[in-house]
Amino acid sequence: TMYTRVAKKMNAVTQKKYQSHWGSKRHALHVYRLMKNLMEDHCIEEKVIQTNPLLAEEMGRSVFRAFAENWHVMERPGYDTDEFREAVDLYADVLEAARPLLSAKQVEEIV
Repeated sequence: TMYTRVAKKMNAVTQKKYQSHWGSKRHALHVYRLMKNLMEDHCIEEKVIQTNPLLAEEMGRSVFRAFAENWHVMERPGYDTDEFREAVDLYADVLEAARPLLSAKQVEEIV
């Protein structure tokens, strides 16, 4: 699932390739890029956002839930935040498409 992929990438910080000075800077970029790509590929390009906005919202929420729940493992989260900003923007697009179909309770859960 998308949640699992993000969680695994975040926990990969212990891998040897992320242990050097420069490698540790690249970890955040790889996590943020994965998040952006999952949102782009599965929610936008596969047109899930148009055919089933509620499913797209659920998929996007799982990406950001994994990020929030595994935040504690990030060692240098401040690098290459443009990728993260793009992932957030894509999730905003998904939320905008799903908004008319969401109940007040669902909106409250998201916020």
